[in-house]
Amino acid sequence: MRGDINATELYQDQEFLARVGLGIYDIEFGASGNVGFEDVFKFSYVENEEEDPKLYRRKVYKLTGKYYTNDLARILWARFNESRALLSEVEGRELSLEEAAQRWLQDHGHDFFKSWALRAAEVPFRMRNQAEPTLGWVDVLAFRLAPMWRELLEAGFSLPTILFTMALEFPRRKQGTRRERYTRLVARLSGHHIHDQAEMQKRIREIKQLARLLSRQVGHNIGSRAATIEYYRRLNLVAEIESAPAPLEFSLAA
Repeated sequence: MRGDINATELYQDQEFLARVGLGIYDIEFGASGNVGFEDVFKFSYVENEEEDPKLYRRKVYKLTGKYYTNDLARILWARFNESRALLSEVEGRELSLEEAAQRWLQDHGHDFFKSWALRAAEVPFRMRNQAEPTLGWVDVLAFRLAPMWRELLEAGFSLPTILFTMALEFPRRKQGTRRERYTRLVARLSGHHIHDQAEMQKRIREIKQLARLLSRQVGHNIGSRAATIEYYRRLNLVAEIESAPAPLEFSLAA
């Protein structure tokens, strides 16, 4: 189907342009300059917010200055509004949504993001501060000689980094079970430290929970070493979320 008006004529018709409102979607037919057109006003996100695939991402960004996925932002938006209603009732004054959002993030944000990260179906693969996972011939030779390093090398940790971190852990090489020693190694490689046995037990318990979840998702047992690396990858995701600067105008420090 060919268009029956010229593009130049179309753009000169001010009455038509005013009638269509926000714009024209041009579809060119051939090389003659003829176009078809579609009135996009009624389909715009201004008129139909619920159709915007990034609606909540934009809304939460305006409140916090941070971008999240739209699905995560949708949950946050609901929590912010619930917090606003509750705090306004408790304090006997109408809180702004900005203040309610910042207070909720300060009081509940860490636990919420950690719980979300440990239950998310998929997270970015790259470990924070590490290169894109690649395997050279030295890496392949290394994990053939030491199979327990395979998952670490595949996660992007370099062989020198692994050896250096193992040297730091050497004084405690006989402390705890093999699983605990591996957990300490991955924690240190990932920028974390396990300070006492109580924290160690907490980490291992959460790693086992994550391993069961991921094994159900992929349909096979992923193994404790892979689950340990995945656990700290997700903790680093939480750190990335929390480390982004908040907008100054929403600071509660004043």
